[in-house]
Amino acid sequence: MRKKLLITLLCATFLTGCTNQPSSNEEYVSKAEYDKVVAERDSYKEELEQLKTSEKETEKVAEDVVEKPQTDEDLSKSVGVKEYYYVNRGWGTYYIMEVTNNSNVTIEVETNVIAKDGEGKTVGANSSSEEAIESGYSVLLFSIFDSEDIQNFEYTLTAKEDDYFKPIMSDLEYEVSDTGDGLVVTCTNKGEEAADFVEGQVIFLNGDEVVGYETSYFTDGDSELKPNSTLAKEFDYYGDTAYDSYKIYFTGRR
Repeated sequence: MRKKLLITLLCATFLTGCTNQPSSNEEYVSKAEYDKVVAERDSYKEELEQLKTSEKETEKVAEDVVEKPQTDEDLSKSVGVKEYYYVNRGWGTYYIMEVTNNSNVTIEVETNVIAKDGEGKTVGANSSSEEAIESGYSVLLFSIFDSEDIQNFEYTLTAKEDDYFKPIMSDLEYEVSDTGDGLVVTCTNKGEEAADFVEGQVIFLNGDEVVGYETSYFTDGDSELKPNSTLAKEFDYYGDTAYDSYKIYFTGRR
């Protein structure tokens, strides 16, 4: 509105300044009055140019703050990783990666893990992946190695935005009953669509150390957990060392 007013005043002032020669019915305009009008016109023009410059700078700032798409490299760096492992005697070494999506988009991840003994010799390798990891949520990637004498793990991880599958994690609600010998977990799909291949994963801990891992699917005969449907599963604990806490994770997609 201010810009339109300045333009109107500028035009009116310019016309006034151009009619400095009197007609037979007009009074003569003095040079001092004419100079005053011209000065006012120039002042309006300068203020108008300043407004235009200010608008351009505002538009440039708006363009700069528009969020740029994240590259795969940025997404990979945004993934948080916490490593757990324990030896399950007679079964080998269980290696678990807790992967957390700290980006603002749904991602899929791929990992490759190399296991080494105390001499630095590679004694095992495994690859795993997970789709539809919702922003702010964590999943577990699980590997088993035959050797029980592993001293070091090395991994690579890549992430990219998942444009194909949709996440379901924020649609799930669950309740837990700790029996002392394991957990009974009840999971409900609060979303409006069916969730496919819903898998629950539990790690049992003693202090900061993992002492057990169990997994089970919360699905019906169609491999779905339908809207407003509830399923319960048992996660038994078989370890020799008593657990004092646990963590529960869910994966799935639609």
